[in-house]
Amino acid sequence: MCGRYSISKSTQQLIEQFDAIFEEDFAPNFNAAPSQLLPVLRQSDQRYFELLRWGLIPFWAKDHRIGYKMINARSETVTEKPAFRNLLPHNRCIVPAEGYYEWKPTASGKVPHFIHLKSTGAFGMAGLWTTWKNEEQQHVHSFTVLTCAASAEVAHIHARMPVILPPEQQRLWLDPDLPLSQLNELMVSFPGDAMDYYTVSKAVNTPRNNDPRLLDHVHYDQPSPGLFD
Repeated sequence: MCGRYSISKSTQQLIEQFDAIFEEDFAPNFNAAPSQLLPVLRQSDQRYFELLRWGLIPFWAKDHRIGYKMINARSETVTEKPAFRNLLPHNRCIVPAEGYYEWKPTASGKVPHFIHLKSTGAFGMAGLWTTWKNEEQQHVHSFTVLTCAASAEVAHIHARMPVILPPEQQRLWLDPDLPLSQLNELMVSFPGDAMDYYTVSKAVNTPRNNDPRLLDHVHYDQPSPGLFD
């Protein structure tokens, strides 16, 4: 799964890399967590970023808290689940990140890892979005991140990984005319030999910790590393 990630690129960097407009202010987020408003790339007449709530709230939901259970959607069953199946044809989006966190079980507890691409810059995770209306009749836009089986190189950390779209596939993912039969070809594991990872501070366990030091390498072979040792 993907339950936490980092998107610390500036608004201008996202505009340039993804060739899109971004009319809202966005502060770098080193510990993006469910329920937060985060940049999501969509397309109508042009590509644009908008801040959406992480954790998809289906239009039929009675309570926004259902979104905490829908931060991810399994690509293998996305066409079967009531919350997602009607979104795949026209409600696709891209979620930018420069890496995501996963926790590997060890004899001394779960150890957080930061998994990223060897290339620099942000990458795009495949997502779905929708709109829900709350009791005050306000529209709430939310999203989920699609996941797939992890590539062999990172599967020892966690069995699942986000669907990462190479740049040449991002245009296809946002293309409303792309036949659904071709979508399965995009929802696959990213090549593990293009990825890297390292252990990070357990400070990332708490969403209110949002600091660039969360991306520092922490060595757990040393006794009791502190929050930012």
